[in-house]
Amino acid sequence: MRIQTKDYGVCEIDDKEVIHFKQGILGFEDVREYAILRRNDSPVLRLQSISGENPRFVVFEPEQILAGYKPKMPSEVLKILETDDASDLQYFLIAVVPNVIKDMTVNLKSPIVVNLEKRLAMQVVLDGTEYSMRHRVFEGKAE
Repeated sequence: MRIQTKDYGVCEIDDKEVIHFKQGILGFEDVREYAILRRNDSPVLRLQSISGENPRFVVFEPEQILAGYKPKMPSEVLKILETDDASDLQYFLIAVVPNVIKDMTVNLKSPIVVNLEKRLAMQVVLDGTEYSMRHRVFEGKAE
């Protein structure tokens, strides 16, 4: 499948790489199918809509930002993602990339949670956690 991206031009992806969001992403609830794009060995990933150039999100795997990030997933999340085992899940953190790159932050409180085997995902807002919505990438501090 060929998808048009703003950052990488036309990309070829396998149909098996498509991730389906049953509930969409906050603010983009109508867009349900995405692919995770990686260029070379960069830790910077793109969560890219397969239906057009936008929406697209810069995302990171948590271990690139905060060692030991393993939020507890509510049972209803496991049910939506069709698993009984949280170890089946992969997490991605959405970044806010300002003009001054050193001020980049990631949202630890609302990760993208993916069951890679089933290709199902959702954005989960974690209640009652110490995780920040604006965790600085380069200084490791919450704003």
